[in-house]
Amino acid sequence: DIPSDGAATRVEAGEPAAAPPEEDGSQSATAPDGGPLDVAPDGDQLTSADADAASPAMQTIVDIQRFDGTTARRFALNGSASIAAPVLRLTPDRTEQAGSAFLLDPIPVPRAGKLFVAFEFVVRGTADGFAFVLQSSSGKATALGETGSGLGYAGITPSVAVEFDEHSSDPGEPPPHHVAIATNGDATRPVALVQLPFAISAGQPIHAWIRYDAGRMALDVYVATT
Repeated sequence: DIPSDGAATRVEAGEPAAAPPEEDGSQSATAPDGGPLDVAPDGDQLTSADADAASPAMQTIVDIQRFDGTTARRFALNGSASIAAPVLRLTPDRTEQAGSAFLLDPIPVPRAGKLFVAFEFVVRGTADGFAFVLQSSSGKATALGETGSGLGYAGITPSVAVEFDEHSSDPGEPPPHHVAIATNGDATRPVALVQLPFAISAGQPIHAWIRYDAGRMALDVYVATT
């Protein structure tokens, strides 16, 4: 589920005044271009308030405070995805499910400047996890990837995905409870990965911040439970 009460699902373009801080003890993995994939461990003071530290020059493109019938008209809901107000539910608690929800109006990815995304999500039960995906596939807003370890994005190309994966059930799959960056729908060979110091399927809200810096050609990811 992707809830939006209490933590907006927001997409912005421009220059944040400050990124979510990297606290002492945070885990970091370096992407091939030198950009960090940072994870703040449970207990670090990384909160949704950091996502509000945008400068006045920041332009808000998408700001969703609640998923409901009105919000649903902005999305293509594919596979098992549904709106269960106030959340967007990508899959029910059953095996071999896949769901995706893409905006009907594409988000422009800047050739210069930055793209900043902040959201909150919950993973419960048998779900493997989910991914935030930017894609320009032939399926457009109706694109839907593979079930299970495919996290609903495997096979979607061209694409860039930030995956939040709880399980490692298939041979060659990355280790459990991790955050990874994958390209072109390849869920088995991420370009950057770090294991989280907490499980993501415990049903607790998890906050995520994603920042793409076109100038550095870098994608930064921050995750925290507080």
